Amino acid sequence: MVRTIYCAVLCCACFSFLFAQRYHLTDIGTGNGLRSPIGNSVNESGAVAGVEVTKGFFWDESAGMTTVNFGLSEVQVNEVNDLGTVVGWGFPDDGRRSFVWDKQNGARSIGVAEGSVGNEAAAINNLGQVAARSFMSGMPNRASLYDPLHGWSILGALDPTRSSIATDLNNSSQVTGISYIWDGQRNVEHTFLWTEANGMVDIGLPTNRHGILGSAISDAGVIVGYMDLFNFARHSFYRTPDGVITELIPFQGGSEDNLAWDVNSQMQIVGNIGVQGGPDPSGGYVWDPVQGMRNLNTSMDASGAGYWVFGAYGINDRGQICGGAIKNGQIRAVRLDPIVPEPSTLTIAGLGILVAAFRRKRSPKA
Repeated sequence: MVRTIYCAVLCCACFSFLFAQRYHLTDIGTGNGLRSPIGNSVNESGAVAGVEVTKGFFWDESAGMTTVNFGLSEVQVNEVNDLGTVVGWGFPDDGRRSFVWDKQNGARSIGVAEGSVGNEAAAINNLGQVAARSFMSGMPNRASLYDPLHGWSILGALDPTRSSIATDLNNSSQVTGISYIWDGQRNVEHTFLWTEANGMVDIGLPTNRHGILGSAISDAGVIVGYMDLFNFARHSFYRTPDGVITELIPFQGGSEDNLAWDVNSQMQIVGNIGVQGGPDPSGGYVWDPVQGMRNLNTSMDASGAGYWVFGAYGINDRGQICGGAIKNGQIRAVRLDPIVPEPSTLTIAGLGILVAAFRRKRSPKA
């Protein structure tokens, strides 16, 4: 029995080693006058939305790069949903405003909440709901939610005297973000989970951590982001629906920065990391419960030659990752597609591992 368990563990370890996920890089390019675009979000069709300093873009394989305009305004594009609707914000004549955009209808303002003088949209779900920060008149900023049927709602704050910001929402209308709490000396960042049933709830601040900032929430209800350490470094975290918060230790196991920006329903997390020395350079990373944290720059096939992926900012449920890379000194928006091993390769390698694991040593001849 012990031998069987040992062999099973050995097989799993060997498969993980032999078939560590690798990626194929697609260079989205710098078309339509975009000099240094970065991909912020990738939907389930593989379409990417992102930004280049003052311009937004939408890219898909059929039409390539399309500039996202909001009048003559500078724009920030943050996310695209599975219907191809992009959300962002800009500066039209009447102040800072959020908008939605699609290829058929262009950009449309979604207005402001009552008592608000402007807003910045952060995310959009497949219901067309938008998570945002609203700039209030005469009071601190507030996390807010836009619904196409019911308009804007202010979600409140953990400390009514301080600001709150919504950073993401999922297809169950759960919202996460950051709410500041005054501790008597400074504003401390706390991450919240908002639901229609329970309102805004503090997910908690782990011991010996300076702050906790939520970036994204998956359809499974997993929240990711990063925590401030007291030595000024930052570590990624994920929080499962049962309330457990787990810190992700960087490659070197030390205090280097690593920031989580997105998570999919398979618990794959992406972000960026800065490592001082050691065998793994800084850059974009992907993490999962089986293979742990891996640098994307050492996880690509030949298509990644000459590219340095400096950040991974979005991941869909197919495992496609979007972000930014540098090639020949130029910033490029990129999409990384997971490479699926050929079935024949899996079969041959699997049989070889099993034979090696279960082979018994022959008795010497008499």
